[in-house]
Amino acid sequence: MGRSLLTCKWALQIVMHLADSPRRPSELLRLVKGIEERVLFDRLKRLTAVGVVNKIEKDGYPKETFYYLVNPEELKPICAWLRSMPIPVEKVVAVMSCRWTLEIMDELDRELSPKMLKEALPGLTDKVLHARLRELEDLGLVQRTVLPTKPVRVIYRLTEKGIELRPLLKRMKELILYRGRTRSQASSPVHGS
Repeated sequence: MGRSLLTCKWALQIVMHLADSPRRPSELLRLVKGIEERVLFDRLKRLTAVGVVNKIEKDGYPKETFYYLVNPEELKPICAWLRSMPIPVEKVVAVMSCRWTLEIMDELDRELSPKMLKEALPGLTDKVLHARLRELEDLGLVQRTVLPTKPVRVIYRLTEKGIELRPLLKRMKELILYRGRTRSQASSPVHGS
């Protein structure tokens, strides 16, 4: 089991700030509220190892190091979306790191009822399905429509933002920053499994 870029609040915030321009570590320490210096350098090292971030070291005195995104155009849509959210990045990370979130988004390439979604995803419980759909709706990625039929039907589909961000969210989830469970993962229950 590895921890992906999408499930690390610090890595996401670092990426968000590097999307604007290259930054020195001291700038990132100021911009990313609450991050410790050792955690910042660990995440920069891991982001560099997976090819998301690179660094430039300028010779001279004092020596200056700048970090920048390797492919900023690819990550700008997700950064803009995260900035536009009225909720903290931590909440987005909590929702996106849940087991069924991306699987549900994959199925919603067409309009589906909750029953059809459940049939398409064996093992998914009603409780988890409805919680994920509500969270995705709150994030603006899924639209819920109530059809005025008898009996009333509810269908879900991806919004334009959901369609736009789905491939990028999948790629970010595939970028494994490190292997194994962290202390915080071991001490807290797995959300939504």
